Amino acid sequence: MILSTTDEIMGALERGDLSRDFADSFRRVLTALNEQGDAKGGVTLKLSIATKGDMVAIKGEIVEKIPAAARRTSNFFVTREGQLSLQHPDQVEMFGTSRRSREAQDA
Repeated sequence: MILSTTDEIMGALERGDLSRDFADSFRRVLTALNEQGDAKGGVTLKLSIATKGDMVAIKGEIVEKIPAAARRTSNFFVTREGQLSLQHPDQVEMFGTSRRSREAQDA
């Protein structure tokens, strides 16, 4: 059988598995993009072709590009000792002293 169209070639590669896997990848990317809202992604099909005499070997590679889900940023303060704090070190507490002052007194 002579393969003369891209549909015929794609159907013959890996006995049709490459075409099915490409379609599956395409659906996965579309689903992920739809879930994320405004986003960009893609599916790349790469065919590596090697010849040896009158034989041709074609190897397919499918790469999916799905953007990572957006994550929130968490903000903290850094104490003079280099530790993370949820409160600003100079913030005045209920009893009128700052955390920094109180920590200095405790030291």
